[in-house]
Amino acid sequence: MNLTEGIVQKKIIANKVLDWNTIKIVGTTLKNDLYEKHQVEVLVQGEMLICNDISKMKVYSGKIKKEKYLEYLIKIANRDPAKDQWIYRAESPTWL
Repeated sequence: MNLTEGIVQKKIIANKVLDWNTIKIVGTTLKNDLYEKHQVEVLVQGEMLICNDISKMKVYSGKIKKEKYLEYLIKIANRDPAKDQWIYRAESPTWL
């Protein structure tokens, strides 16, 4: 659940319902022989994240690149294994 006001963005992450007995069903969106899905109003407890400047946030979100699995395999095949050697090195760390 996000709210944007100017350059500030707030996000609510609900963790738990405070009182299951006070849930108010506003409407039904799906009902079949196994499940029911409802629109509800309920008091929840959670966390709120506040981004004070969304223009800076968009810089970081641009770094995520979606690629197909075949493109990933080609990229890995062409990568220099020496760049990843530190991951697989079985030696003791130098700081110990």
